Amino acid sequence: MTDYLHDFLHSTHPALAPDDLFRETKPDIESQMAPLILDRESLYITLNALESEVDLFHWGIYLWKDDVAKPDDVGQYFHVTDRNSPGRFSYEDTRSPDIRRAINVLAALKIAIVKPAQWDRLGELLSRVHIHEWTTCRTWVLEALEVLDKEGIVKLKDDGVENIERECLNLAGNRGRVIQQSDYCKF
Repeated sequence: MTDYLHDFLHSTHPALAPDDLFRETKPDIESQMAPLILDRESLYITLNALESEVDLFHWGIYLWKDDVAKPDDVGQYFHVTDRNSPGRFSYEDTRSPDIRRAINVLAALKIAIVKPAQWDRLGELLSRVHIHEWTTCRTWVLEALEVLDKEGIVKLKDDGVENIERECLNLAGNRGRVIQQSDYCKF
């Protein structure tokens, strides 16, 4: 782990995962809000708004598969949460969530293209990212990025982890629903 990442990981406050990770729009709002347009077979870092906190977000990693081939298995969400035991984070992955109409997704930063042959390996690698006593959803995502880079699933440019973190925070800080490809990953 880089010195920057180590120092930054130890200086943060944990954010609770929202009870409803991907709240869908209400019918009256839905007509005014365009769905997120995601690239198939792509991996994203997502930042979700927390109801009670303006400047804190729930961080996760989302794999958008393909809504045409298997409508019942369109995506997979990977994250750590302390919702069941405050202060003690545990790993979760959820198959099939469709985040395109989720109103609490503030940022989706594309970090890789992941072909179906790699999906199981991706899940296995993420399930093995170590959870420390100081782990938060954000620090877990940053550590997962390093693991995925080392394993060749994500291809980071120089100082990629630090730059991607800033990129995510800038996008989410706009308080809009933003999808963007990272400037700090090679595709």
